[in-house]
Amino acid sequence: MKTSLIIFLLAFSSPTVFGQGCKNVPISVNVTISYNYTFGGVSFASAVYPDSASAYSDGVNGVRAFFNSCSGDLILDLYSSTRQVGFSFQNFVSTNSYTPGWISTPFFTSEAYLVVNNLLYNYNASASYSFTTGAELGFTPPGGSSKTDDYLCFHNPTANVTGGCLNVNYPDNTSLLVVQHTPANPATGAVETWTVNPDNTNMNLSGTPTATQVGALQLPSHGNSGPINAGQFSMPFQFIVTLK
Repeated sequence: MKTSLIIFLLAFSSPTVFGQGCKNVPISVNVTISYNYTFGGVSFASAVYPDSASAYSDGVNGVRAFFNSCSGDLILDLYSSTRQVGFSFQNFVSTNSYTPGWISTPFFTSEAYLVVNNLLYNYNASASYSFTTGAELGFTPPGGSSKTDDYLCFHNPTANVTGGCLNVNYPDNTSLLVVQHTPANPATGAVETWTVNPDNTNMNLSGTPTATQVGALQLPSHGNSGPINAGQFSMPFQFIVTLK
C-alpha cells in the first residue's frame, strides 16, 4: 500500500498533471539516525548522531520528515520540534582562517534542516539498487542565530545526483553519499528502506593522510563573497529511511 501511494504521489506531482510547474505533495517518512556508521566493512561512531534511539517520525514531537515529491529530496526539519540532532566536527581533514572555534566540542541542536538530495532517483519500488548523491545538512551552530544556518555539505561532482553547495570541493573533493534502496519483502515483513552513508574511499589525492567520509563546513556569505568553505572534516553517519 505504501509503495502504491508513493508511485501515485510522484505521478500526481508531475508538471503534466497540472500543465505548469510541479506541485509538491510531501511523502511522510521515518528517519533513523544511527549512533554508528557501518559501511564497507568498517564500523565506528557517527559524527552526525541522534538524541535517542527513536526514529525521527513525521508529525511526532513536531518533526517534519518527508520526501519532496517534486525534487525527491529527503527533508528532516526540526525547527518546530522538541527533538535534536548532534554533530561532532572534531576529526578535521583541513582547516583554514574561517574555521570556527566551536569545532572542538560536539554539540546538539534543535535548529536543524537536513536535506539529502533526490532519494527517489530512478525510483523502482521492487528493485534493490544503489546510487550516489549529495546533501546539505543545515544547523544552527553553538552561539549562532537560526537566521544564519551553517551547513555540512557533501557535493562530489561525480555523484549521480549533485547537491546545492558551492565552494566545498577543496582541498579535496567531498565524499560521495551512497544510497542503498531495498524493496519491501512481504514474506519476511521487511519494509522498503533507503540507507544513506558517506563513501569510505580516500579522497586525498596524495594518499596520506587518509581523508574519508569527507564533508565540508559551509558558512553563510560575507558581503558578496559567496558561501565560505570553513574546512573539511571526516563526518561518518548513517540515515535509514522508511515510509511512514
